[in-house]
Amino acid sequence: TDTASSHEIFGIIQSSGSAFLTSNIYNNKIYNLQSNANTALDTGTTAPVVNGIRIATGLGRLYMYNNAISLASQVGNQARLRGIVVSNTAGAFPFRIAFNSVYLGGFATGSSINTISFGFLKASASKVKLRSNIFYNDRTGGNRNLSIGVTNVTNWSDSVSNNNLFVSQLANNIGDYNTLTNLNFTDWKTNSLGDIGSLAPDAVVIPSGSLFTDVSTANLNINNHPAGWYVKGQGSIVDDSLVVTTDYVGGSRPTTLAQGPPTIGCYEVSSLSSSISFTQNVTGNGTYDFTLGGKPISSVVVSNFSTPFQLAFRHFSGVTPPNIPMVGNPRYAQFFDSLYISSGSLGTATYEFRKYYYESEIGNVLDTIGQDTTTLRIAKSNNGGLEWIPEPGMTNGYTPGYPGYVYATDLNSFSIFTITGTLGPLPVELASFTAFVDKNNVDLKWTTSTEINNSGFDIERKLTGSNEWTKVAFIEGNGNSNEPKNYSFVDKNLATGKYNYRLKQIDYNGNFEYHNLNSEVNVGIPSKFDISQNYPNPFNPATRINYDLPIDSKVSLKLYDMLGREVYSAVNNELNTAGYYTVQLNLGSLSSGTYFYRIIATGINGQEFVTTKKMQLLK
Repeated sequence: TDTASSHEIFGIIQSSGSAFLTSNIYNNKIYNLQSNANTALDTGTTAPVVNGIRIATGLGRLYMYNNAISLASQVGNQARLRGIVVSNTAGAFPFRIAFNSVYLGGFATGSSINTISFGFLKASASKVKLRSNIFYNDRTGGNRNLSIGVTNVTNWSDSVSNNNLFVSQLANNIGDYNTLTNLNFTDWKTNSLGDIGSLAPDAVVIPSGSLFTDVSTANLNINNHPAGWYVKGQGSIVDDSLVVTTDYVGGSRPTTLAQGPPTIGCYEVSSLSSSISFTQNVTGNGTYDFTLGGKPISSVVVSNFSTPFQLAFRHFSGVTPPNIPMVGNPRYAQFFDSLYISSGSLGTATYEFRKYYYESEIGNVLDTIGQDTTTLRIAKSNNGGLEWIPEPGMTNGYTPGYPGYVYATDLNSFSIFTITGTLGPLPVELASFTAFVDKNNVDLKWTTSTEINNSGFDIERKLTGSNEWTKVAFIEGNGNSNEPKNYSFVDKNLATGKYNYRLKQIDYNGNFEYHNLNSEVNVGIPSKFDISQNYPNPFNPATRINYDLPIDSKVSLKLYDMLGREVYSAVNNELNTAGYYTVQLNLGSLSSGTYFYRIIATGINGQEFVTTKKMQLLK
């Protein structure tokens, strides 16, 4: 609590940062920040500002994820609340802000034009990417209380923001954009150009007590309540530079399209025991839309109407359709819709079913985002998923749009639907992927059950905690095969540390799919001093030498000719921490002949290691 006047307080503030550094702000719980300042000076433009997280300076990479922020206790003055605010100078890289849950509550006095609260505020030219965040503004009083504000539109585009949940007390108070204020969700999307996969119900539809466990302590876990369907399966995998594998309590998140879409916010929902049902009274020919928080989900276009009836609709996002056959690696999306008549009868009417396409829930129907969407098709089951019928309509296809939709026409019965496709099976079915550590070498092995059109595998590695993957090798595939094929690769001479690996399987058309190694690989500290024979040997003119240090040591590594004269110093009495080391030598300036290299390593405990080996330079 801060009682000073003319002030600004923060849960977290980043106030410095080089363009060459990476910042990670994650797994924080921020709550009960408040200002009690209430003098005549603390109003209007000088009213206090309360921030959950503020990025004030810094030009490097920023990854902000899995934070729970609840500013629920600020009452009784003109304090301005911001859940997350970005106000620094623009850098080269967009800030990745994903899987955060922000709640604003309490009330403000007066109606000063400056008393505005934002769940998220972009107040500078900074580049950002917003994905899978909850911005819930339950605050009352003041001038206006918004889920999002973009007061500086520089570097904003249609790809910046998507798959978020915006909630406010009033449906016409979603956000400010540039000079436009109090935009409703439709106008927000029209002007900001983004958020086609986002949702924006008002607080009456999903009260905070139904959605969150306890906003007073930032326990923003999602309750087992129908309100949870506004976030479950509505998120998206951000991109390859930010793969968030767990939520803020350690629960697993989907990390590939085939695993399905993740939950919006800092908490991953595995299942919900009840659903949301929507109804439409069909009174004639025409289009009947079903939306969720302003997000188009499905439509029914009725023709040949004869008698009134009521349609009931339920959408199960992030859920594998029931009883999908597992033979032949079938392609189905990670959702299904239930559509049935709750009263009346269809009579002589027929209908076209349209399912709006969002890339985050496409599952394994497409191999990659951006692949040919004209291959998408509706699949329908008339018996609860016991049997699925691809392309059930008289005509079947995909209509592009923003969003586009998949359709099937001339249907005359209701049941459950999902999306499938006309592409063949996935190129590769991976049976196993393992790693074994031998000193500072990692032996990777994997086996495929079947292969179709398989060009091969990129092997990619990153340090645990880093977001940067590095390609280390390519292993050629076997093209087409109906029998198990075994592959292996040894990643040699790694530094001490913890690593993650993944395979990027690529087919001959350039399509690809990632397969992650389930476990972390730990390259530890050597158990003893050692130095290798140089390799290659004989050599011309380059070779390398590996040495191992079980403790921090001062190291000298030098070369001598046959007369014992020093001719080259590779390591000159340097302090090395315990670990594995490789020295690359280029001895083009030396004459052909036999040389000796000697290591002298003196550990911090006084232990000394001295060894001499012979090498041959042939020109």
